Amino acid sequence: VRSLDQFLGKSYREATTETERLRISLAGTATLLLWLGWLRSSEVFGLRWCDIDVTLPEEGPTLDLPKGVGVVACRLQPETKSSRDR
Repeated sequence: VRSLDQFLGKSYREATTETERLRISLAGTATLLLWLGWLRSSEVFGLRWCDIDVTLPEEGPTLDLPKGVGVVACRLQPETKSSRDR
């Protein structure tokens, strides 16, 4: 994970066009969601921007989060959730 993050960071810094930076940013976002969210590929690549909510750290207390803590939340369709009894 660290190696991929370093590769994407280096690639982003060396990118010469906005299109390149956008593609690298999308790859980084997918990596983040796949690893930290423990989401399946069908869940990650089926997300739309309207399915993602970002709360910045300074807005954290509005969601009862500790001061200085933010969150990235994804709205998943019911069929993507695992059955709790399995």
